[in-house]
Amino acid sequence: MIKIIKLVIFIFTLSSCSSLPSVNYFEAAKESAKYITGKNNFEITNETFLQQEYSFIKVRLGSSTPIIMVLAYMNQGVFEWVDADRRKIFTYNGKIIELDGFNHDIKIQHPHSKIPYLYSSTKINYAVDFYSPSLLSLNINSQISIDQSEKFPLIRLDKEEKFARVEEIINAPLINWTKKNIYYFDNGNQVFMTQQHVHPRMPKITIEFYFKY
Repeated sequence: MIKIIKLVIFIFTLSSCSSLPSVNYFEAAKESAKYITGKNNFEITNETFLQQEYSFIKVRLGSSTPIIMVLAYMNQGVFEWVDADRRKIFTYNGKIIELDGFNHDIKIQHPHSKIPYLYSSTKINYAVDFYSPSLLSLNINSQISIDQSEKFPLIRLDKEEKFARVEEIINAPLINWTKKNIYYFDNGNQVFMTQQHVHPRMPKITIEFYFKY
């Protein structure tokens, strides 16, 4: 376990917050990933977090082995996260708005005007482009709700904390696709964990956010 943590730390410390990591970073991350592939899951401990200089996310597709993605840049609220295989996830207000380099990429159109702050109850509507296969400008209806009466316990950095749970029901009438997305916000109204469905042919994506300031 200690060796695994050291390898994860090695990946993080070679990253850059202001620009994409170097080619050497990607090659080192690939070699390190081979070592931890045998584990179906792993936890981000407080010790690991404190060793890192930059923000990162832990990403899991379905029940597959998690991957680590490092913050490459942030621009007008949009966060770009990149992994050792050059795949990218873009998030805005905690919501996945774009995938690049995956088997089934997506991109939400005009997220700044269409995607609100999710820590509230509201209805929204937006258009999304699906790729592989292509389906452009698909209309998505979204109903967001939050239950302020109950807090949910989750483990973050070795400690149990209580989080507010926000539910988002998304529906695409054209393809008869309906799913539930979940977001967990801490007492500072910052998203910690989310479980999202973004493409009909992809499994649920679970993300844990670890921000460094």
